[in-house]
Amino acid sequence: YIPLVENLPEHRQTEKMHLQEKFIRSSIVMPLMSSDRLHGVIGFESIAQPRLWDDAEITLLRSVADIIVGGLIRTENHTELMKKEHQFRLLMQHSFDVVTVIDSQRKITYASGSIYALLGSEPHEWIGNSYKDVIHPQDLLPLANLLQTSTPGTTLLLPDFRIRNIKNEYHWFSGKATDFRNDSIVNGWIINAHDITLRKNAEHALQHQAYHDPLTGLSNRALLLKRMLDINSDRPMNSKNAVGILFFDLDHFKIVNDSLGHDIGDQLLVDVAKRLKEKAHPTDTVARFGGDEFVVLIGEHANTSDSIIQYAYRFLEAFEFPFTVKDRAR
Repeated sequence: YIPLVENLPEHRQTEKMHLQEKFIRSSIVMPLMSSDRLHGVIGFESIAQPRLWDDAEITLLRSVADIIVGGLIRTENHTELMKKEHQFRLLMQHSFDVVTVIDSQRKITYASGSIYALLGSEPHEWIGNSYKDVIHPQDLLPLANLLQTSTPGTTLLLPDFRIRNIKNEYHWFSGKATDFRNDSIVNGWIINAHDITLRKNAEHALQHQAYHDPLTGLSNRALLLKRMLDINSDRPMNSKNAVGILFFDLDHFKIVNDSLGHDIGDQLLVDVAKRLKEKAHPTDTVARFGGDEFVVLIGEHANTSDSIIQYAYRFLEAFEFPFTVKDRAR
């Protein structure tokens, strides 16, 4: 605050000359200062005649400066918030993760834009619906039990689960649930899930390869032995039910391979497997034991000696007619 420019002391002569060149007689400047930086200044200059400011006016000017600083900070915070919100929207829309919020009534209150790319649904189509509408029925109980045991503020790993897409096909997901039921804004669980369908398909393919014959598609010896062990372990000690195992061996198969070639031999094995499979009950295990040997592990539908013998004739019918492989009957 400079009440009178001409009265400035000797050591401020440069400032005095600068003000007098602009015909300024008196000046007051109030910094617009926040806790961390200077935002600018607010000031008044008198030209025609000096202007004296009393303490009350200076205090009022300081209050105005504080109000301006508060407005600047709120504007900056709002701008930063809008920027972060825009970044968050872009992240959710282009993320490969599905983010949803499920309230305490198990209704979906938020769904990220990524569900359109992954599942073909618009996010607004999920809002207000129960999560049960999109989760595979077999996965509902494990998820419900886990959510039931969670406590506010905790994060739980979810068991792998399936979500239905717009074509009524299911994608596999892994994820976690964070309990924000005590938060007045979220008021529910935030579910963050990642699509693992490709991994599940690869695991299924590897498992299938490990337990199935690549030529015929039948169960292989490993799966047959596993099923036999399962039957033995599940069977009561005093059970009188019989277990039927049928063994098939193709006579003179080596002659077919040697005379007609392995391609013909392989096709004959495929055709044999097909006929056995057609005769089998859904609970049977039809396996290629190795080479030209096949085994049928009979399910519980035939569990007496007589019923097993009677059932075996059903498979003999599969060989009553010749096999035709590339126009050659065998």
